Amino acid sequence: MTLYQLLPVLAALLFAGYLLHLLRARRIREKYVTLWFALGAVVLVLSVLPKIAFRVADLLGFQAPSNMLLACAVLVLLLVSVHLSTAMSSVEEQRRTIAEEVAIARLEIEELRAAIAGDTDRATVAPDTDRATVAPDTDRASIVPDTDRATMAPDTDAARDGDATT
Repeated sequence: MTLYQLLPVLAALLFAGYLLHLLRARRIREKYVTLWFALGAVVLVLSVLPKIAFRVADLLGFQAPSNMLLACAVLVLLLVSVHLSTAMSSVEEQRRTIAEEVAIARLEIEELRAAIAGDTDRATVAPDTDRATVAPDTDRASIVPDTDRATMAPDTDAARDGDATT
């Protein structure tokens, strides 16, 4: 085994060890570890048996195996990027939903506190809903009568971050 074959084998083994470390520390999920192990296995096989890369490159019409590997790496990175974008979009939507639910819960708590204190100026029941709205002079969220979603006041954290709900 030459040095050029040994270095990728060592790199693949170190990569596998690092993945196991991340998995034990619960910093990566099992489904992603499986993908990275599969990619590591492909690198390991191609480093031990480089003739496979030459044959596959010839079959796919590449002039050199390095061109094929570069194209495969770009494709993998593109797919990972799209996957992370969709996951991030999902998390943002969940965060927005949770923020709206927290706003509704805070509003209901404010209504209950006002009702307990006997403050009828701050808590009023909207005619179309069973929910209370906070008086306009406060900086609390208010309920849109047609929906169950809260609209954030312009000076809330979400509005400052550029994520004001509609």
